[in-house]
Amino acid sequence: MEKENLHLVINGNTFKSRISININYKDLDQESRFKVWTNLLNASKTILSEEDIQKLSQVEMNGRQIKNCIRMGQCLAKEYKKDLSREIIEKVIPFVI
Repeated sequence: MEKENLHLVINGNTFKSRISININYKDLDQESRFKVWTNLLNASKTILSEEDIQKLSQVEMNGRQIKNCIRMGQCLAKEYKKDLSREIIEKVIPFVI
């Protein structure tokens, strides 16, 4: 069975018309980002120092972006055959934000 690549382009207005409710959230401050990083790293069973998490939390991003950084970092760490580290996460941040 052949697998074909399908590219889907969504018109912004068409997409928005399918959403019933739009919730706007305030941007996370550094303290909130620190908590999100800590919670998501714990959930992924990744241990980083408080100093490393503090440094990561300085980058302005939302919870979804933080989660994506951890997931992409895990993939990269697996490729490198290493544990997930702040240095690996920092390599993927530009691709997420």
